[in-house]
Amino acid sequence: MQQASAYGFIRLDGSDAISGSPLRRPSVSPGQPGCRMNKRLRTRLFAWWYFAIAAGFTLLAINRWMLGERAGLIALRLGIAAGFLILGVLTWRAKN
Repeated sequence: MQQASAYGFIRLDGSDAISGSPLRRPSVSPGQPGCRMNKRLRTRLFAWWYFAIAAGFTLLAINRWMLGERAGLIALRLGIAAGFLILGVLTWRAKN
């Protein structure tokens, strides 16, 4: 039985429909040897990602506070923002 994919037609067992050989897809995971991204750069990118999430939750809390939402939900959003901020700081300061 064959199934269409971005790689052409493949069998359900994962082999190529034409040659019958197993498909080989490039591995580009950040931890793999074939990855060209520096570990320090990757760590900094994750830290910036956490800072951006913290900023988003902070802006959302400010927005909802201005619209008059309950204080408990605003405090929850600020707590989540603080958690992501701490995670970002710890990731930024991590030794590689």
